[in-house]
Amino acid sequence: MANQYPTLPRNATTPHFRRLLWRCGFSGSDAQIAHYRALGLHGAIENLLAPKSPAKLTGPAPKVSGHPIDPINVWGHDTLWWLDRMVRSHNQLEERMTLNLHDHFATSNSGVGNTRHMLRQNKLLRSHAVGNFLDLVTRLTHDPAMLLWLNGADSNKWAPNENYARELMELFCLGNDPGLEAATFGLWKQSKVYAQADIHAAALALTGWRYDWNKASNGNAAQRENPTFYDSSWHSTGSKTIFGHTGTWDWQDVVRLVVRHPNHAPFLAWKLWSYFIPTPPTKSAMQMMVGNYLSSGYNLKPLLRVILRHPAMYQELDAPDLVKGPIVFVASTLRMTKQSITEDSWAWLLEAMGQVPFYPPNVSGWDQGPAWLNTNSAHAYWQTTDYLIRSTVGDPGQDSAAAAVSRAISALSHPWVSNGARTKLEAYAQSFFDANNVVSGGKRVLGSHERVERQRVLRALILAGPDGFLS
Repeated sequence: MANQYPTLPRNATTPHFRRLLWRCGFSGSDAQIAHYRALGLHGAIENLLAPKSPAKLTGPAPKVSGHPIDPINVWGHDTLWWLDRMVRSHNQLEERMTLNLHDHFATSNSGVGNTRHMLRQNKLLRSHAVGNFLDLVTRLTHDPAMLLWLNGADSNKWAPNENYARELMELFCLGNDPGLEAATFGLWKQSKVYAQADIHAAALALTGWRYDWNKASNGNAAQRENPTFYDSSWHSTGSKTIFGHTGTWDWQDVVRLVVRHPNHAPFLAWKLWSYFIPTPPTKSAMQMMVGNYLSSGYNLKPLLRVILRHPAMYQELDAPDLVKGPIVFVASTLRMTKQSITEDSWAWLLEAMGQVPFYPPNVSGWDQGPAWLNTNSAHAYWQTTDYLIRSTVGDPGQDSAAAAVSRAISALSHPWVSNGARTKLEAYAQSFFDANNVVSGGKRVLGSHERVERQRVLRALILAGPDGFLS
């Protein structure tokens, strides 16, 4: 049976392409948006779904104080390394999906304690960002960062650790929220939910992977990056029953059984949809996502194509409702203002905002949506905005209030600004003029310092005001 996809909106306008790149990447400059518009909406989606390998990175390489970054050895430089890829990569959906998968398979260096392993996992996620999910889970199961994070390293037949087996089912592949049955229109079934006995049996089947601590510290480059190995003498070889299937299962069998479980496809489709569209999927969308994913042999691209083509992706272009997390906020603003990574401030600023790459708060990942909007984060957003625009504002010359606002919006590559917000921005621009003008040559004018200050404040209000949080 051929894959099925929604019909694309007709007569796509520039806002359609801005929406597409905001949610499938990290926005972009006006020129970058124009590049995708020239492809047409169908062509733009297909271009995003077909990342070039390796990704082309355009612009200056990241530096701090004029020196190349050192993500392995210097605090915060791992954040800079990935942030740079978000800003410069031509493979925008690949990079955004890498971030989504990092949240989905939330692994934190706070528990791993090895930046080499975290960077290795990051590259693994990127290589499967629009690829085969079964292959990704297979590789993640013996990924050194994951083995350390969820205690799979040295789990053995005498003392099997259940952490990875539990999260593989609950968070990564199957879900256990009874509300999923209604949310997926019955494609996910409460009656099929796994049991504790399945977790225990899977933990036994997963035993055998070990971690060579000496090689991790003292081995060659390849050994330090991945010091794991399989020891069959540590594996539980007896018969095990998982989801009603009995056999002498090993770790690869566990992955296959989980991914082939009837609750897997609807759970994953529902979860991935939520990263792109804040409203629930329709019944037809769920059916298309699940059908395409299963018929393709667990490939993500046919599932993602449903999301990117769906009318819900382009609803309310004049009132966006997807909240930007801090990482998206910073990366997108750097792209919109055509800046590169030249300082290490982004690491501690993201920490203050509550979202640091490689450090999700727990195995459930970051809270999404309105959870980012609170009194604690508001100050951090404003502080970060100051850093984002501080070197981008020159003397704009004498502008009317309306022209000053238009200039600020244009300088930020036209982010969404509601009509109500624009009216308030123009009122502010006029009040600033009224309070700070001087008479020169018989005319009321702003001095150079005041012109720069007004423009700086306008850009800050656009970025960190209520509209600036939405995409």
